[in-house]
Amino acid sequence: MPDHAGPDTDGLSVALRQLIADAPSALPLPPAEVHRTGVRRRRRRRLALGSATVLAAAVVIAGGLRSGTAPQPSAPPAAPPSPTAGRTAAAAPVAVIDTDSHRMTVTGNDGRTTVLDVTAGRPGNETPGGRMTVQDKLPKLGLSDDGASGGQEGATADWCVRLGRPGSATPAYVCSMPWLPASGIGQANTTRGAVGLLPDDARWFYDHVEPGDTVEVVGSSAGGPSGAPPSP
Repeated sequence: MPDHAGPDTDGLSVALRQLIADAPSALPLPPAEVHRTGVRRRRRRRLALGSATVLAAAVVIAGGLRSGTAPQPSAPPAAPPSPTAGRTAAAAPVAVIDTDSHRMTVTGNDGRTTVLDVTAGRPGNETPGGRMTVQDKLPKLGLSDDGASGGQEGATADWCVRLGRPGSATPAYVCSMPWLPASGIGQANTTRGAVGLLPDDARWFYDHVEPGDTVEVVGSSAGGPSGAPPSP
């Protein structure tokens, strides 16, 4: 078959082959290389975002420090007040003994009151009046007939609470005195200065007071600070 290609056709073919040879290669990348390229791009984006976050935080902190408005740590909550560790002589009386009504009113830590029948010192041997503090507690005590303790020679009182005040050597006792007639307790003053209670009441009072508690003796038949009768 005769060749109809002329000089122009050969020149065009040569030009096309040269253009193809000069163009950059656009062959597709293998799948593994495509994956690695994506991983590198994601890593660069995360680093860029992280750097931007750190920079923003630094700007906020710096701005707060400059303006004096940086948040300060909150103060720890205040500790609750500690409970009162026992009663003192300066506190309100734990017990008030009324020699006129022959009653003793005892106030507990919860504010509740208990009223006990008592008998106090008879005329001439009055129970010392005023405020005193619990000095000691003795489950048994031998009281002598000395006009101050309120006992009988060789007698033993039970559940004794000894009261006293600074500067006075004369104590007062609150206890159970078995030699006293029970009918007089809560009705009259029959002792030689001590405050007598029924046995169960004496034990209850003994268990509910502590050294340092305040006991006050009131009433027209109460003696002076030393146990002497009131002045006329």
